[in-house]
Amino acid sequence: MYIIILGLYSSVFIAYLNLSQVIFEFQYHLEEQYSYYFAFLALSIGLASFINGKLLTQLRMNKVTKTAIICCLLTVVLFLIINYIIGVPFWVFILFMFIQLFNYGLLIGNLSALAATFRAHSRTGSIGCRSSVHIDFRAFINCYQ
Repeated sequence: MYIIILGLYSSVFIAYLNLSQVIFEFQYHLEEQYSYYFAFLALSIGLASFINGKLLTQLRMNKVTKTAIICCLLTVVLFLIINYIIGVPFWVFILFMFIQLFNYGLLIGNLSALAATFRAHSRTGSIGCRSSVHIDFRAFINCYQ
């Protein structure tokens, strides 16, 4: 389950990486300042990684992960309500993305560790599953070459 959640969050992050320049340039007309805002938002992931190290000395990994997921969901709902009522001002977008990327920074390490812990308990099952997916994927690629 942790791997599925990690895959979903990673796919959303990759979508953000692909669309961020378009959003900044066409939605908010910030062609010149794009790199500064992108760097500021990337800072949130680094900050989350640092704070995650401090949090894990006091809290359990499951609790940090669940709190980050709940925070992500609540900020999305709040963002959608604001978008419906007044549209999305730039500062709301930056705040929303900072919170989401901060939570992503918390989740990426914790979900990876939780998935590895889960796989360690069922080692033979994960090796068999990973091997079959690898073989199926190679067969799929060979069909289209």
